Amino acid sequence: MNSDIGDIDRFIERLPVGIIILDTAMQLVRYNDLALQLLQIDFEDCLTDDLFKAVDLPFLRDAVADIIEGKSLQQSHVKFDIANRTVACTIKTTPVTGNSEIILILEDITNLSNIDKMKQEFIGTFLHKIRNPLSTLKTSLELVTDKQLGLVSDSVKEILEMGFHEVNRIAMLLNDMRDLYLIETGLASANLAIENIDLVAVINSVNDDFLKSEPPMSETARRLSITGDTPVFVNADYEKTKMIIANVLKNALQYSDENVELIYSADEDCVTIQIRDHGTGIAEEILPQIFTRYFREDTSATRKNEGNGLGLFIAKSYAELMNGSLFCESKVNAGTSFFITLPSGGAVRNG
Repeated sequence: MNSDIGDIDRFIERLPVGIIILDTAMQLVRYNDLALQLLQIDFEDCLTDDLFKAVDLPFLRDAVADIIEGKSLQQSHVKFDIANRTVACTIKTTPVTGNSEIILILEDITNLSNIDKMKQEFIGTFLHKIRNPLSTLKTSLELVTDKQLGLVSDSVKEILEMGFHEVNRIAMLLNDMRDLYLIETGLASANLAIENIDLVAVINSVNDDFLKSEPPMSETARRLSITGDTPVFVNADYEKTKMIIANVLKNALQYSDENVELIYSADEDCVTIQIRDHGTGIAEEILPQIFTRYFREDTSATRKNEGNGLGLFIAKSYAELMNGSLFCESKVNAGTSFFITLPSGGAVRNG
């Protein structure tokens, strides 16, 4: 038995990551030297067997406690800065010595974190620099296409309209990239303007935009039916609420040839928007992936529709930032329902 424990200690010491093993009372069972270096503690600090007397990281202790008490899943992730280092910590339950134990796997990700910061700074600068010239190009094409600068032949107009369509596609991609940038950098919440808004007005605005858009979306939008009680108000950001509904609704209209229903309802605390189609549905094994970045199921329907795989990820992220949610229920050949929930705002009374 002692030789087995010795083998475990030698194995842990050779690992390229820091290892801390705790029992369910959060007492130290074993550790390696790299873990001590990453946590900036000495061997003498561990003699008390209480790791968190030596490490002043209350959020880490809370994360461990949540796993022990069953308040979170059997694995969680924490990232923190300590002594000019960025450390990623994975916390999981594991029977290393045959008992129920908690293992902390610590990894120095300082270089990765710095690279990520450089990437985000580059993306932020790129998005800022390209938006103005793209806006100028779009306006110029609109003026020429609408013959405000003189007549153009039909063949020239057709080419200009193709260019205008592509500029719109790029603008939509840039908007998605900007939202992704704000979400990943944690800046998205600071850009929200939460207020008491009329949900019906938002829904009608989305529908009007679809009906005024280029074919085939303008024709596709005519298959939408909207039902619900009025008035309904939500505490949310107007533009982001509009974007969430538009993203989900566009998905439903594009991937179903039948009518699509938007049904909204409210209770005291929450407003629910259900968007239901009667299309081919989503396979059970695909459902957990549809809200991940850049995911697009490889089907004939997705191949014929434009998209970058960011819409549902961004929609879900903003719904959650506004204390709401976005989830999906689907069965193959039985259609799909998306549910958007947002905090109820109550009614606005005049006078």
